[in-house]
Amino acid sequence: MLNKNRYKSIFDFSPEGIVVLDNKGKVLESNQRLLDWLGYSSEDIVGQNFIKLPFLTKQGKLQVMENFTKRMLGKNLKPYKLDF
Repeated sequence: MLNKNRYKSIFDFSPEGIVVLDNKGKVLESNQRLLDWLGYSSEDIVGQNFIKLPFLTKQGKLQVMENFTKRMLGKNLKPYKLDF
């Protein structure tokens, strides 16, 4: 339980925006930093496929699709930045 709490704290208090996707690209969770930064509520994005998220640029969606596919194929990727 300690590890779960530790990771939850890192997720919640990260200075970076974080979003968690399922294996189909649906948003499972977002940290408050991302929501505050973009001006959306959790209800606006949780449950949506990342392709439908209004704050991603066309280039950002292409980058996410490419990296998401690589991750689903088991490749390790370094963290990356997106334009919103």
